[in-house]
Amino acid sequence: AASTRDGDVVEVRLTAAQARELSLLGRRHGATMFMVLLAAYQVLLARHTGQDDVLVGTATAGRDRVQLEPVVGYLSDTLVLRGDLSGDPAFTELLERTQISVLDAFSHQGVPFEELVTALRAERDLTRTPLFQTMFILHTQDGGQDGGAFAGLTASAFEHGMRQAKLELALEAWQDEHELLLTLVYDTALFDRATVEALGARLDGREPRRRTSGGPGR
Repeated sequence: AASTRDGDVVEVRLTAAQARELSLLGRRHGATMFMVLLAAYQVLLARHTGQDDVLVGTATAGRDRVQLEPVVGYLSDTLVLRGDLSGDPAFTELLERTQISVLDAFSHQGVPFEELVTALRAERDLTRTPLFQTMFILHTQDGGQDGGAFAGLTASAFEHGMRQAKLELALEAWQDEHELLLTLVYDTALFDRATVEALGARLDGREPRRRTSGGPGR
């Protein structure tokens, strides 16, 4: 199979109560919601791939210095977060590992992604992103789907109908006071929808429906 960049989306909605439980879990272990969801995503990927070394990309705002906060422009860069699931750790142990990995990665976010790729001599393949093929992004309320107010005007999101998969698979999360919305964006040339629906079902603890026909998908 080869990527076509044609994409589709599977949504998973967690209730406000479920989101609070995840937040409390993080607080008990000194972890943020980003770290908790990333650890859960790492478990999901590890169980489905059989790998205990999982690389997940994420985006940074690129404004970690005070001088850059008022600068107009696109300063975002990419980080690679490495998940160590060796030894089949309990989730709380994995969360501690994830916390260390995330803090270490963000402390070195000034290193350009391209420089990292060059230093590691990563094999170049125009059909995929070097170093990782999946991403996780947690959107804050300020940058979420509800838009904002601009000099007396209000803005809201709308469905534009465009579906593009920049990666093989990506998990994006939006949180508000009502629910936690998780979206799995996938490449339709590489994944069957039923496969991604099964991934989504396992993210919120539901068992997917048993497949009745067709191939196994990726």
